[in-house]
Amino acid sequence: MKFDFSNSSLKDLITDRPLVESVVKINPQTLQEETETIPITVLAVATVCMLRATPDDGKLGMTEKIRRYKLGQRLIACANSEDKILELDSDEVSLIKVTAGVMFGSMIIGQVVDFFESASNTIAV
Repeated sequence: MKFDFSNSSLKDLITDRPLVESVVKINPQTLQEETETIPITVLAVATVCMLRATPDDGKLGMTEKIRRYKLGQRLIACANSEDKILELDSDEVSLIKVTAGVMFGSMIIGQVVDFFESASNTIAV
């Protein structure tokens, strides 16, 4: 299945505002730190799920960790692409949903699951 992540921003369901994250970047011209606010997306959540440690990491074998790493690389490439479209198989989608369920609260996991189960986010092949 191909997923279009171009419109995958998450929102605070209580305030109906976008969920955002503050990111500190270095301005290459001034070498000063600058804080930028960026929206939190399903794509960002999926990437974090694949590349950051989870409570179950000690139980995972090297093969599974490498599998997650390679999927994380594909997610990063998608984030850096213009069209933000990525083909994922059902096992990869399941892995993202299950891992997000371990790492995030209900407001985020609910929107992640909704994103992957919504036909409007998939592209016919």
